[in-house]
Amino acid sequence: MGIFKLSASGREQVLAIEGPGSSFAELPVFDGGNYPAAAAASEDTELLFISRKDFQNFCREHPDVALKVIAVVGGRLRRLVGIIEELSFTTVRQRLIALILQLAEAEGTRSKGGIHLELKKSHQDFAAELGTVRELVSRNF
Repeated sequence: MGIFKLSASGREQVLAIEGPGSSFAELPVFDGGNYPAAAAASEDTELLFISRKDFQNFCREHPDVALKVIAVVGGRLRRLVGIIEELSFTTVRQRLIALILQLAEAEGTRSKGGIHLELKKSHQDFAAELGTVRELVSRNF
């Protein structure tokens, strides 16, 4: 599942990619506001919705759950600060290289000649993850 933010012009910034068993949209449970991003499943997904009131009551009965949620939200905040740093202080080329290296480490196949990585994402997908436009990704590939 991808968590993302859309600009008024329709440009997409991917904020996080979550896997099975992940939670999202915890923030409104605590502050009562709207969730500041959107989420989209990339495959068939089953979602469970827990109301704010029910979750708060559960946390009162099980404080360790509230502490775990705070840890998850804190981890997301750290990742978002990282995104802000990348967008502010690095070029699209530097971010693209870092993303490809990250993909190679996670999904690449090692051999004597190096690492083989099949890129399954489109230039638009890369642009959304890098916070830029497809044209800049295409120019740097």
